[in-house]
Amino acid sequence: MFAASTAIFFLFGTAAGQIPLPVIPGTGSSEGPADVPTETPVPEWIQTQEAIQMMQTEIVQTQDAISVMQTQAVWDITLEAVNAEQTRVAQTQAAIISTQTQSAAPTATPTPTQRPTATPRSINTLKPTAVSIKIGVSSKTPAPTKTPIEKSIKVGDKIIIGDNEWRVLSIEDGKALLLSEYGVKSGKYHETLEYVVWASCDLRKWLNGDFYRYSFSDDEKKYIVETTNKTPNNPYYGTWGGQDTKDKVFILSEPEIEKYMPDYQSRMCNPQGYVDYGADSWWTRTPGHDSQYVISVKNRGGYFDTGYGVTLKHIIRPAIWIDIQSYLND
Repeated sequence: MFAASTAIFFLFGTAAGQIPLPVIPGTGSSEGPADVPTETPVPEWIQTQEAIQMMQTEIVQTQDAISVMQTQAVWDITLEAVNAEQTRVAQTQAAIISTQTQSAAPTATPTPTQRPTATPRSINTLKPTAVSIKIGVSSKTPAPTKTPIEKSIKVGDKIIIGDNEWRVLSIEDGKALLLSEYGVKSGKYHETLEYVVWASCDLRKWLNGDFYRYSFSDDEKKYIVETTNKTPNNPYYGTWGGQDTKDKVFILSEPEIEKYMPDYQSRMCNPQGYVDYGADSWWTRTPGHDSQYVISVKNRGGYFDTGYGVTLKHIIRPAIWIDIQSYLND
């Protein structure tokens, strides 16, 4: 573009006599001898820059003039082309209409008997028709039935029943043995320091009385199973464990703890709930070295086999058996 514009510049500018050829200092003009340099000559690069700027100005002016001429010429040509195109389109449309008229086949006029006449019915006699639509299912293949999600529980699960969180210790014969994950409170095994066994202690009465009555709803009580508990003798001192009992709620014996919670980690207890500060172990129902003492499990998982006095306050961790199917159907 620059080269073309420059050529146009020299073509129009030189012919009009508007732009003199630049004089380069030190080379002289075309009409006489070389100029004699003065004491303070103008540097060549400054004079060259001035000449270039003049040339660039003239180029811009020439380009503007050319653009005006080109715009006017294009507009005239465009108007002529549009008029010619509109005339051609009109002629083509007329030819198409003429051809369609000549080639159109005659249409037979239908007789009234060719189209059945619908029998009018009262609006009251119209009944909606049920339409069965099956999407993506073959008529020969029955639609797949959705298998219901089976609920279940397993050993190690933690579930909420009543006001407490329970850990599943064992599943046997459709029943699950649950142990309170936390201590529900701290309390005495028996109110009086005397020889006592699980069958006759005050703790058993409270668990199967007020605790059972107020901790579970009527629906929850339906799947809590009454259990026959055998309390074994102290394995080290031989202290008698007492008569068998039937309990809805109970505490574990030492052999049961060994069976279902064999390591320290599983026996640890977090004394939450209504637990007195300083209570550092939880009751079992196994007697200590005599019947005024009961074995307890340290919160860190160890045992105190000699036992603590029955009138001391330790953490209570209830246990229950539930019917699994009744629980899952609830």
